[in-house]
Amino acid sequence: MAMHLWAAEWEGKGIGEQVLITAESFRKSFGETQIQPRLNNLFVLDDAGKRERADRWQQSNPNAQWSSLRPNQHSPNVALRPLYQEYLLQSTAFIGGAAEVSYWMLLGGAFAHHGILPPALLLRDGALLLNAAAAEVAKDVDWNPTMKGMRGEEAVNAWADRSVQRNGDLQGDFDRWSLALENHAKGIHELTLPTTRAALSKMEKDLAALKKKWRKITKQQEHGKCRQIAHQFDGWISPQGQPQEHMINALALVNAIGTWAEFRESWFEVLKELDEPQFLLFEGTE
Repeated sequence: MAMHLWAAEWEGKGIGEQVLITAESFRKSFGETQIQPRLNNLFVLDDAGKRERADRWQQSNPNAQWSSLRPNQHSPNVALRPLYQEYLLQSTAFIGGAAEVSYWMLLGGAFAHHGILPPALLLRDGALLLNAAAAEVAKDVDWNPTMKGMRGEEAVNAWADRSVQRNGDLQGDFDRWSLALENHAKGIHELTLPTTRAALSKMEKDLAALKKKWRKITKQQEHGKCRQIAHQFDGWISPQGQPQEHMINALALVNAIGTWAEFRESWFEVLKELDEPQFLLFEGTE
């Protein structure tokens, strides 16, 4: 049923050019794309199920004709799969996470190229569950769910830097002192400014090195607290620096606050009469 999609890729009439054009526009507005555009967006499967990129298959089989491949030896890559899926299933809407929706956004030209109607794109609801220990640690680090996830070591450093900062706004004091020193140098003569600024630059580097030493001492003195922070971030809040919901299965999340029924009811209660995707924060007591 989908051989025309495969044939277009092999014959240089596939979706590669359309995806490339859209990807360039996407980068200018939003940053790096989730898809690496290719001229041939197929894989070739051998009888053992091993997958090889179509362009590399052509290089290793220069005299072979793609038309000799069986239909079930063709496999679409991440860019072509949505078209294959929608050609067969004709969905009304695709509901996915931010990364999934962002790469579907690159395929408008590809859908039009093949005359396939794309589905509506909808962000799914998201959630973060903070148990009591994680909530306490997040507060200590001054972290909240609108911020990117941190690995444990990053969170520990952020906490240590914040602890050092409690003794006063050292950077602000240094900036004010630097300005005063420059003004003093100007009062002597303009020729004193280059050497004054060079000295200040060296002092700023020395201050940064000193702050790192203070951080190290703080972490040594509060080893237990640092281990607790790292454990909560690496094990619960953002495992491996990734969003919690990408790394921890739903059963573990639900068990942290109660039963499936309690979790479902609380979720639906929050979402009642809401149409837009929501990011929900659940706080547990254990």
